[in-house]
Amino acid sequence: MSPQVGEERETELATGCLFFEPALSKGARMMRHDGSHYSAHSVLREIINNQPHSLQIQREMVEQKKNVAETSAGTKLREDILLEEQERNEEERKRLQRETEGI
Repeated sequence: MSPQVGEERETELATGCLFFEPALSKGARMMRHDGSHYSAHSVLREIINNQPHSLQIQREMVEQKKNVAETSAGTKLREDILLEEQERNEEERKRLQRETEGI
């Protein structure tokens, strides 16, 4: 692949891909590998020098000894489920009200 085609493909992935675009906007880096040992070593050096960050759910479960349901993610999930259930119940209530008004 020519360098120009590689650059075009990289730009396409960086700006139009549902996976890469959000990751790049949050600080991820895209690196090009040209098949050479030097290029492979550059990519590996970059990975080795990365500083890992734990996720909030990991910190809550490990450091704070919370179970999944007690974490922020678990709480948010329950809220979302309850909201969906509330919306379904409201739709059902409206449907039943229309039915009873038509009787």
